Amino acid sequence: MPLTEAAFRKCDHPWSDSHRLGIRIWQMLLVLIQLLDPTVYTPAYREERVRTTGKEDIVLFVLGKLWEIIKCDFVPSIRQYIEMFTIKFILRFPDVALEDPKFSKTLLDPKAHKAQVSASLLIIAGYALCSPLATQNVVNFKRKIYE
Repeated sequence: MPLTEAAFRKCDHPWSDSHRLGIRIWQMLLVLIQLLDPTVYTPAYREERVRTTGKEDIVLFVLGKLWEIIKCDFVPSIRQYIEMFTIKFILRFPDVALEDPKFSKTLLDPKAHKAQVSASLLIIAGYALCSPLATQNVVNFKRKIYE
């Protein structure tokens, strides 16, 4: 199933089964992101894995889906987990996440978002600005966000 707005409709009933399932899924993803260790998933290892297995780069796959998901409409209790996951992902892989053209397009385009999505993006961009990023391009990334 493609990730579309229809696939992630806002729950009409907080604490319904679908709402609780959404929360549990994002809680599980916050635990699983610990397995995406940047010291293991180095660019060289990811390139080798793609070349030998023919499978997609897991970091780029997660990042691509993340930019789609973050634009969807979620209730605040689920959105907070999405924000936490996005922040953790950006801090783990700043070069990949911040060099992705979708970063600027998704996070920095104020005309493309609803108020709740913009609030989430402001938190994510603010956290990236205030955090030490393990990348040589940290100054350029932060300058780009400021601009």
